[in-house]
Amino acid sequence: MLAVVLAALAALLLSARAPTATAADGREVTIERVTYGTDHRFVQGKLWVRLLKPFLGTPWAAQRGCLETRFDSTNPVMMVWTRWTGISGTNPVPLEVSVIDENGTESELVNARWNQSDWSADTNRSGSTYHVAWMLRNYPRRDGRLRMRAYGRDRRYARVSIVEIAIPNSGPTRHRQWSGHQPPVSVTNNSVEFTLKEFSNIGSNNWNARFEVRTNGQPDSSWQIAGIHATDATGNLVSTRGQVMAATRKEPLIILNGALWRSERAWRISADFCRAFDFRTNEIWTTPQIALPFIRTSGTTNLSLTNVVLGCTLVLGELHASFNPIDPGRAGSRLTLTAWLRDMPAPSRLFLVEAVDDLRQEIMMRQVDSYPVGWHTFSLLAPSHSKTAQFTFAVRRTTPIAFDVANPAPPRL
Repeated sequence: MLAVVLAALAALLLSARAPTATAADGREVTIERVTYGTDHRFVQGKLWVRLLKPFLGTPWAAQRGCLETRFDSTNPVMMVWTRWTGISGTNPVPLEVSVIDENGTESELVNARWNQSDWSADTNRSGSTYHVAWMLRNYPRRDGRLRMRAYGRDRRYARVSIVEIAIPNSGPTRHRQWSGHQPPVSVTNNSVEFTLKEFSNIGSNNWNARFEVRTNGQPDSSWQIAGIHATDATGNLVSTRGQVMAATRKEPLIILNGALWRSERAWRISADFCRAFDFRTNEIWTTPQIALPFIRTSGTTNLSLTNVVLGCTLVLGELHASFNPIDPGRAGSRLTLTAWLRDMPAPSRLFLVEAVDDLRQEIMMRQVDSYPVGWHTFSLLAPSHSKTAQFTFAVRRTTPIAFDVANPAPPRL
């Protein structure tokens, strides 16, 4: 009983000191809990029910409104659990936040990982309460206290700042520092020399990364950037996927999107290079002829085609056609093909080598978008008279190259 009383007093004291901030329109945010690590838990409910839950069990506590929410993460991250009041249909709960360090550097926008309300979001009922949690993967981990800025949207859906609140750093703040070199930085791999020629901030959280590749001492433009990521000594990681197209020669250039904190002396910049030429037989798969869906209007065909290429499973999801009355020469020729590259035994990248119709005319690729989970979206233009399409894909291993790069504006000692 003494332990229960002491726990209750401690909980009351902690809740009384919980950071709180109020927006100009009356919305109020309270930091209920900040967790760090790979296992994150948050318990809702009345204090006396939470205290008795270990003794009377989870079913008993759940009947009295005591619920536990859990999230797991692969790497140690910080999760901020908040309570919002004053929420209504005209003052909705903000679901986007950023983190700001001591120097005013702001992180990329983070979307809510979880939210829960006690009301209908379509009403203007006053006094409504919302619980919202954000999982922060990139933040200034050396700072003892941080600032979190919550954003909303105006009538034009433009992002507007709602409120800022101080949050404690629940993770470790003491980390070793890395060292690096200012560009150019070169790394040689099997007679191929990869050079990071430039790495510079071009505004906000955008970093220009420019490379040069030489094979046996000669410039080699057959290499493309399939992706790039940056890590620091504290455990932060930001990454950007690149657009790669078969048989395309271009300068290896990519823009890394993400906050790199001034408190770091160096970062490890890892780029995934991939050659876009001379695919081997075991790297290629050509599909059967696929009927185009309602090419004169619009429609979607579910493909469900699967094949194993270079040890990876390639799944074609769907083919969507959109009618384009503005361009009569290519009316109805806009195609969107989705593919999923999964079960990769090693880092690999998917190429669309060729696309032709039933008359062997080229279906031109305009854009390819890829995502970390392996999904790819190919945007194409087909001749207006095309009835079927045949696609040739290639899978190729990527070559990861790491560069240790010094911060151009290192922290003060």
